Amino acid sequence: MKLRLWKRPENYDGENYNGYYEGIECRRASLDFNHGSFAEISNFNVVLNALGGEDGKIVIVVKETDHTGWKKKIMVHESDEKKAQTLLDLIEKMNEYPILDEDDYDKLIREAVKKEYHPVKRIFRDQAVQRVVKAYLRG
Repeated sequence: MKLRLWKRPENYDGENYNGYYEGIECRRASLDFNHGSFAEISNFNVVLNALGGEDGKIVIVVKETDHTGWKKKIMVHESDEKKAQTLLDLIEKMNEYPILDEDDYDKLIREAVKKEYHPVKRIFRDQAVQRVVKAYLRG
């Protein structure tokens, strides 16, 4: 497997990333679990940490979209061969098993579930459902 160098898309007038390898990307995640993937987000964070974060040779490209929020992509400059190799190794590892760090992945899911299914929110939701069902049964 080889890393792919960024190529300027046709009709693109944004930043120039010539000389950068394209890494992994993730999409926006929401509490309703409709956007993004917790595996994508976890892997993105693990890869970024393994590369040492943004430093000029490592950049994060953020693309805003009207329908899905944002997408982030890690880019590694070709002059940093060690970090490019680390990126390649992690991508190959993801091809063998889709989650790089089970603990990080589990933590993301637990945090999202806590936020989405907070006990108070659940009580209000359940009470609202009960009122609707009772009204339906009476009608």
